[in-house]
Amino acid sequence: MMFSLRPTGIKREPPEDTFRCPLCTSAFAVSSELMQHLRGKHLLNAGRHECRFCPCSSDYISNVKMHERKHTGEKPFQCPVCSRRFATKRHMVVHLQAVHERRRNFVCPECRCALHRKEHLQRHGRLHGPSRAPCAARRSSTAQTRTSN
Repeated sequence: MMFSLRPTGIKREPPEDTFRCPLCTSAFAVSSELMQHLRGKHLLNAGRHECRFCPCSSDYISNVKMHERKHTGEKPFQCPVCSRRFATKRHMVVHLQAVHERRRNFVCPECRCALHRKEHLQRHGRLHGPSRAPCAARRSSTAQTRTSN
């Protein structure tokens, strides 16, 4: 597994000859990549079903309904264990597996620390960069597979 060695908090400005997204900080080398980003990430000009609250649209009404939950705050999916509510079924399933089943599928190759989200493993991996000390799990002689994030 590869980890970025770029220091956190430092953002590089994209070159001036790139195509910048007007809705976020993304930039692309060619205009077709920007259009693909706008359609996929922001659902702009993507189809015949339109959001009632903003210019987003999609060919799939289910995508628009899920998108509209960002505006309405609707959370129709409820955890059967703790009753916490979620906007998508996928987020509820991830919560159920991580919190209640304590699944930790992402394991650090350096120290065997186990985490439940890929993003958390990537963030954890920065601890093992060239200028950082090993994490506590690696220093501990009794640490096997940690189950915390």
